[in-house]
Amino acid sequence: MSVLFTYVAADRYLRTGGTLAFVITQEVFQSKGAGEGFRRFRLGDSGAVLGIRAVHDFVKLRPFKDAANKTAAVVLTKGTETAYPVPYHVWEPGMRRRALGARPLGGPHGPWQTLGADEEYVARLAGANPYKARLGANANPYGVFWMEVKDAHVGGLVEVRNLPEMGKRPIRPVVARIEPECLYPALRGADIQRWRATPRIHALLVQDPARGFGHPEALMRERWPRTLEYLEGFREELLSRALYRKYHAEAARPYYSQFNVGEATFAPFKVVWRRMAADLSAAVVSEWPGALGAKMLLPLETTTFIGTSSAEEAHYLCAVMNSAPVRRLVRSFSSAGRGFGTPFVASQIRIPEFDPADALHGRLSEMSRAMHEDCAAGWESEIDRAVLAF
Repeated sequence: MSVLFTYVAADRYLRTGGTLAFVITQEVFQSKGAGEGFRRFRLGDSGAVLGIRAVHDFVKLRPFKDAANKTAAVVLTKGTETAYPVPYHVWEPGMRRRALGARPLGGPHGPWQTLGADEEYVARLAGANPYKARLGANANPYGVFWMEVKDAHVGGLVEVRNLPEMGKRPIRPVVARIEPECLYPALRGADIQRWRATPRIHALLVQDPARGFGHPEALMRERWPRTLEYLEGFREELLSRALYRKYHAEAARPYYSQFNVGEATFAPFKVVWRRMAADLSAAVVSEWPGALGAKMLLPLETTTFIGTSSAEEAHYLCAVMNSAPVRRLVRSFSSAGRGFGTPFVASQIRIPEFDPADALHGRLSEMSRAMHEDCAAGWESEIDRAVLAF
């Protein structure tokens, strides 16, 4: 609405050469979707251009104390082209101001990258890479698919309790005994720290990764009848999901079908990091030796991950993602909050493909391993220097 309001006001109330200053959400400068349309800075397909003269970022200042928003102010002039870098002023508590410059990243309408005059080295790390990041599995509603393991040894079954308190929808609590094959230790964003990831829940995954929807009921009945019996108790809740109606209902796919699950979900090694955060915190995960024995660790939808076939490559990528220069690069174009740490973020980082014969790549991998073994190992500065040598 703020995007539309700004454009309508500029169209209706500004003469050519007229200036407009508006308080607006900061997300329009660094988000995808509507933000990309806003950053065209033109009225319609062939109308007047809008030249952005300056932006004032008040996110840290929080001028509206009781509002959960990201406040900014934009100053624009009708009929002039936007000249980059745009003066971008970040205001902090105590009325301190940092003067940065903003320019689009990855195309004329891309998210703005904001850097200081002494941070141009960070811009050299932007670019394409051969790695595709993905969202973690969406096992929704949490009250059905998220579980606590109460007893892992019940005659070949696992006694579990669902976790309705974890979700927003009212779900009845249940204790059930199910087959262990579809149950995995699961990782949420809150479970990830830099160089560390510790699962605290389990999740039921009943998705065919090759076809992108739930295993056929006949297969479930044959192999995992107790799991199917458990899910049957929540048939109505699962059928009423908005995502199910959007992606699965028309094709009459199994009512327990899930989302964001593909073959990459089952990669033997993964670099995972938190979404919806304020900084990158990545870790390498593989099998987890928990209550169910050594099982694949499942990243959930509040995480983003890159799957690899080797531990060496995963640790190389983790060192890159956790380095201070790359973290500063990401913060320069992705504002903290719900849009931070998405797969798009990784697509904008210039990461050379891992080469086991490259001494620099091998060294980064070794240092990541050392940091996973001991977070106080103190290799961060050397990692930073190695990444800047790309």
